Amino acid sequence: MESARPEPRLRVVQTLLMALAMGMVMFGCTVAYLVKSGAMSVNVQAAPEMLKYVAKGMFAAGVLLGWVLWKHSCRTARSRAAGTPVGEAGEVLFPIFQSGLIVRGALLEAPGLFCITLAMITGDLWMLAWGAMAVAGLIAIFPVQANYDRFVRDAVGAESP
Repeated sequence: MESARPEPRLRVVQTLLMALAMGMVMFGCTVAYLVKSGAMSVNVQAAPEMLKYVAKGMFAAGVLLGWVLWKHSCRTARSRAAGTPVGEAGEVLFPIFQSGLIVRGALLEAPGLFCITLAMITGDLWMLAWGAMAVAGLIAIFPVQANYDRFVRDAVGAESP
């Protein structure tokens, strides 16, 4: 089962998702500081109230679309790994696992950044909470070895240990 343990490749995905999260955290902290300190003039009229609803809708759509695409990745993995031993399936399935996580991360990051930008434009710091939820979503999908091993076992139909 050694080939089902892509440690260096898994670290690359982990680094990428953490970079997405840390970018939002740093941007959110900067926006919070600028708005609270008054160093940035806030023009509440610059963004209509409707944009806040659009941002929340984008967030919900990103979460839903990410979940649907992840389920599609799982179905693709099952079809490609049908009848393959767990040890050999790891090499075939990792690109599917990786791309699924990267797409989910991007679908969380984009609306999160949009919400943080709206907080900067409008001065409504509650919009930062939506950015924080996007960061929490990235942490929730953070890949660890056990998750990848379960993904491979589920794809090949093997029993969990």
